Amino acid sequence: MGWTNFIIIPKLKLIVETSRQIDEIPDYQKNALDFLTDEERIYEIEKYDIKNKIVKNISIEDISQLFSIYEQANNIVGMESDKFLLYWLETKGIEYEIKSESQIKENNKLESYKNEGYTILRMF
Repeated sequence: MGWTNFIIIPKLKLIVETSRQIDEIPDYQKNALDFLTDEERIYEIEKYDIKNKIVKNISIEDISQLFSIYEQANNIVGMESDKFLLYWLETKGIEYEIKSESQIKENNKLESYKNEGYTILRMF
């Protein structure tokens, strides 16, 4: 088993080297990202600017909304950047595949991809 994997994105002619731990994004992280990037919810989040509120005017709804936002943001703390990339690709409907280092080394495929015009981002 190799030390790295590669995310191959044919539509973008891009290959991104990543850690060997890359895999599916857990549902709780997908749900958190969906929650935090929902355009309609962004307006809700913006209106809960608690820093300008007087403490006695803070409602249970304010606290509940802030807790929900915090809880969702906490679900993505420590999420690796390669998983954000996978999430972005999935939300945009861009197909990709993940290949191991050993699969790429077979028949010098990385060189073949370069010859096809792919940009290769090496991380390690």
